[in-house]
Amino acid sequence: MDEMEPSRFESSADARLVWRRWRLAATGLGALLVAALAEIFYHQPAYVPSQQVAADVQAEAAAAAAAKKAADAQTAACHRDYNHKNYAAAAQSCREAATLGVIVAQAYLGEMCHLGLGVPRNDAEALKWDRKAAALGNAEAQFNLGVMFYKGYGVGQDYSEAMSWFRMAATQGNVDAQKLLIEAEQQVSEPAGPANQAPAGYFTIGSSKAQVLALQGTPTGMQTQFRGGEQWSYNNCSVTFDDSGLVRAYSNYCGKLRVAMTPVKHFTIGSTKAQVLAIQGTPTSVQSGFPRGSERWFYDGCSVAFDESGRVNQYSNMCGQLHVEMDSPGNGVHVKVYRYRNDQDDDNGDDEDQ
Repeated sequence: MDEMEPSRFESSADARLVWRRWRLAATGLGALLVAALAEIFYHQPAYVPSQQVAADVQAEAAAAAAAKKAADAQTAACHRDYNHKNYAAAAQSCREAATLGVIVAQAYLGEMCHLGLGVPRNDAEALKWDRKAAALGNAEAQFNLGVMFYKGYGVGQDYSEAMSWFRMAATQGNVDAQKLLIEAEQQVSEPAGPANQAPAGYFTIGSSKAQVLALQGTPTGMQTQFRGGEQWSYNNCSVTFDDSGLVRAYSNYCGKLRVAMTPVKHFTIGSTKAQVLAIQGTPTSVQSGFPRGSERWFYDGCSVAFDESGRVNQYSNMCGQLHVEMDSPGNGVHVKVYRYRNDQDDDNGDDEDQ
């Protein structure tokens, strides 16, 4: 019997099976394709922020490089102008560098503000910049800040605070700070000498307004002085007070002030400010010098100059009122003397008016 050919039904069933299998296969392939596309789209947001972060990092790096370049240029200009003593230009270049956070420029600017180099003297501004640089470890700024507390420039006099800053600068090898630290420690440890102690019924340097008022009565005139001090007039006599209300100078031309004079002693080259103050009393005027920290005190026609460490390095006794002792043995007579640090004479540098 011959093999029978597939019926139309069987053929249709086979065809439907094949089609079903292909459809399932196509559906599987479509699912895989859809899954792949979903995977791509799902992760696409993660790629975009990563690219943005990279761009932001590059932009920040470029901005930082530009800022550093600008700071370096301003720092170089600050160094150049300051070292060439072109203080007007240095005030501008150092201020720009200091604003950018350059520590040495902050220290320079603080010093210029204190000494009035290229800018009007402004101790408050000097304190601001010195504090910034000192807090970041600049030894020069720490020393300058110590000097301001030590002498009461723009801030209340505070030996403890001054010694703290001197100590920080000294540990970094600042020689000036080491010297002033020793002096400040001696100043604190030494008791008040007889120069600040008046006998009963008298006032002297360092006496209060109340003490003067009790002894001299109401003044005939009063005048406000620079930096908050006052001058009281008693006819042809006067008493001058500092900003803390203590006597710092007086003039007894009328002969009616009940003032106790300072006991006669002597100072010489190398004496401290405290020693000169105890002997000569408060100077009639004080000028800041250069290098920083140096000063010149005036007593009418006489003057005493101090170096950065606060020790006498020269004096002029033209008025004949300085109680100064010569290095060589003498007869105790006060003579007119000039002392200069850079004296090139063959002798010891003393010139006498005969």
